[in-house]
Amino acid sequence: MIHCNLFGFVLYLFNMKKLHILCFFITLFLKSLIFAQQGTLVLPTKDYIQTDSLVSFSWNKYLNADEYQVEIDTNISFSTPLLVSVISNDTAIYRGYGNYFWRVNYLYQGTIIHTSQIRSFEVYDLNSFGTLKLWLDAGNNVQLNGLEVDSWQSSSANGFVFSPASNSNKPELFSNVLNNNSALYFDGSDNLIGDLQGSNLPIQTLFAFFSLENAPTSNMTHIFGRDGSGGGAPIHCLRLYSSFRIHPSQTAFNNHFCNGVKAINSNIGPTLDTIPWAITTQFRGTANSQPYPDFAIAKNIGGGSEPFKGKILEVIAFEEHLGNNANGQKIRDYLRQKYSPEVNLGNDATVSYGFCDTTLSTGNHIVSHLW
Repeated sequence: MIHCNLFGFVLYLFNMKKLHILCFFITLFLKSLIFAQQGTLVLPTKDYIQTDSLVSFSWNKYLNADEYQVEIDTNISFSTPLLVSVISNDTAIYRGYGNYFWRVNYLYQGTIIHTSQIRSFEVYDLNSFGTLKLWLDAGNNVQLNGLEVDSWQSSSANGFVFSPASNSNKPELFSNVLNNNSALYFDGSDNLIGDLQGSNLPIQTLFAFFSLENAPTSNMTHIFGRDGSGGGAPIHCLRLYSSFRIHPSQTAFNNHFCNGVKAINSNIGPTLDTIPWAITTQFRGTANSQPYPDFAIAKNIGGGSEPFKGKILEVIAFEEHLGNNANGQKIRDYLRQKYSPEVNLGNDATVSYGFCDTTLSTGNHIVSHLW
C-alpha cells in the first residue's frame, strides 16, 4: 500500500513537471533513512545518575566506521581518559563512585573519522549522603517461595529484614514492572513487618517509589509506619486520606511531597488516584528525628485504616534531613531515571528497502504517546 501511494505521488510530480521537487524529496528521504542519527550517543543520557557501578553505554553507528573508542574521564578536557576499544556499538564498563564525562571516537582503519558530543553521568554512593537507615529495592535481597515473598532485606548497614505477618500475608514479586525493574505487589491483605533487632528506627527523610491500585473509601490507607503492636508516637510514616491525598498528621514528618507537589491536607495536595507512579518524599524541616520503635509496610493497623493495594519498587530512608537539599534531589532524580527515564528510542533502526514495517518501543514506563 505504501509502495502504491509513493508511486502515485511520484507520478503526480512528474506530470506537474516539477522534477526538481521530486529529486529533492528522494534525496531528503534517503538521507533521513541512512544518516538519521549517526555518530550520536544513546545511553547514558545527559546527567544520568545511578548507584550501580556497572555502567551501560550505547551509541549510534557512523558510516564506514569499523571500530569505536569509548573515552571516560573525570575532567571534561579528557586529559587522562580511560580508553576502551570495541567493535560493536555498545558495551558495559565498571566505574567507581564519582562524576564522569564520556564520548565516543569513530574509527576507520585505525583513524578517527568522527567524535561524538560529550555527556556526563554520575555513579554515587547513597551511604555518602548520611546515615542510610533503610534501602529496600525490589530487585535485590528478596527471598522467594515460588513467586511469594518470604522476606525483603534492607541493603543498609543494619540489614533489617521485613517478613509477612503470616503465610496468608505474603506479597508477590512481579518482574519487569517498570523499565525492566521488579516490584513487590501487595493485594490488599499482604504486609511486611520489620525486624528491627530490638532497635528504634530514627528517620528524618523517607523516599518511596510505588503505585496505588485501590483508592481509600471512607478511611485512610496505611502504606509505611508502625506495625500496630505498641503505643506511642509517631504512628504513621506515609498514609492517604480517603480523598487520595497524603495525610500529613501523626507522622514523624512535617513536609510531604508527591512528584514534587506538596501535600497540605485532605483538600490541598496531589491526588494519587490520578498518578500512575508516585515518588514521595517525607522529611522534617528541623534536625529532630522521631524514632519508630517498630516499622511495617502495608500493615492494616486498625483505627479506621484500610489496607494498601499496589506495587512498591523502592524505599530509601535516612536519619538526616535531606528532603529539599541537593542530595535529596539526587535521590529523586535517581528514582525517576531508574524507573521512568526520558523517552529514548535507542539506536537507529535501519529498515531494508526503505518502506518495510518496523516497530519502535518506548518501554513500559511510558503510559501515553503523542506522535
